[in-house]
Amino acid sequence: MLTETITFVVILFIGFLNSVFVTALSPVFGGCITKTRFESIMQQDRSSYGLLSTQGTKLDCTTLCKNKKFIYAHFQQSTSRCFCTKTDEIAPDDIQEGCDHLGTCKACHASVTYLVSPLEFTGCYTHLLGKPFLELTENGNTDLSTCLSICASDVYDTEVVGFSSKFKIDTKGNLQLNSHRNSGDEKGKGRGGWEWEWKCACYSGKGHSASRKKLRGKCGKGSVWRFQVPQMDHE
Repeated sequence: MLTETITFVVILFIGFLNSVFVTALSPVFGGCITKTRFESIMQQDRSSYGLLSTQGTKLDCTTLCKNKKFIYAHFQQSTSRCFCTKTDEIAPDDIQEGCDHLGTCKACHASVTYLVSPLEFTGCYTHLLGKPFLELTENGNTDLSTCLSICASDVYDTEVVGFSSKFKIDTKGNLQLNSHRNSGDEKGKGRGGWEWEWKCACYSGKGHSASRKKLRGKCGKGSVWRFQVPQMDHE
């Protein structure tokens, strides 16, 4: 009984250390979007609580937004425009292919950065190895912040998260055709063609979801964004 009590206390202490450690995390990759979508977000949010400015680099932009207590930073390299918001306006079909597996966006696109992540971003992959203990889809109001928060709540083990924009599958296992072809501003709805949705997968346990270099791919639709507890080396 004494041994079990000591073990429980140690687990709680480790969980406490983890929670203290992750509060100081750096911002993480949140996707690449088109110039048109970037401008649409600015028009929607600027009049209420968004902050628009000109910044020399993406780092300058994220630093400004974080210091101003915003949740998301958007930066377009070609125009040096930086836009800070407190809400996530990115839909699964908004995601564009980047330049590499590290989340670098093309100059003509705008990068999205999530500023208060409990986990760190390690790269994009075609898929992750291992079986997740929990999977969530957009039907459960899944977005990046919700996914990371839910998966990071397990203090008993090491956490790895896979987040992706995937084709939506119906109950019969078929690709679902988008029924909102003309509602491009509706969050979560595609702009024609097949419908996309966010998918979140939580992995736990040593050796689960171990990433491999050969599985790395450019960040974009269909790729899996991998996040992990910062003090653990899973690579």
